[in-house]
Amino acid sequence: MLRITGAVLVIFAGSMIGFLKSDGLLKRARLLGKIITGMNLLKAQIGYGRTNLRDALLSVGRSQDIEFFSKTAEFMGDKGIKDAVLEAIESCGEHLKAEDKEPIIALAENLGMTDAKTQESAIETAVITLAVEKNQADEDYARLGKMYRSIGVLGGILGAILFI
Repeated sequence: MLRITGAVLVIFAGSMIGFLKSDGLLKRARLLGKIITGMNLLKAQIGYGRTNLRDALLSVGRSQDIEFFSKTAEFMGDKGIKDAVLEAIESCGEHLKAEDKEPIIALAENLGMTDAKTQESAIETAVITLAVEKNQADEDYARLGKMYRSIGVLGGILGAILFI
């Protein structure tokens, strides 16, 4: 009986590892989608609303429930925009890859430093780059997500077989 219980636990643990890895891919794709949506709203806030950057970030973060924008606005009180973005990425972007962070950081260098048109252009460039990354993240999830789940379950079964 003890062996069967151990085998079930090994199968469960292997399955959970695969599902967690797959979930990380899904969270990356969803976070990129939220950031893209938020950037489009931020562009509208800056371009049409003529709102200051901190208020625009707070508005976008609250209205769309995007923690990244809310955290950036929160950190802006103490630091500049670039440092606030870097801190927000560290705080909220654990599922993002380095390629995902680059356009966000590049955008942070232009936000609040130039006129509204230049900021809108910088946001549009970042959105285009992030859209490519989001498409890649969606493809990765579709392709690798199922594989990670399957490998987790099969690895757990193999471990259980070796255990017994």
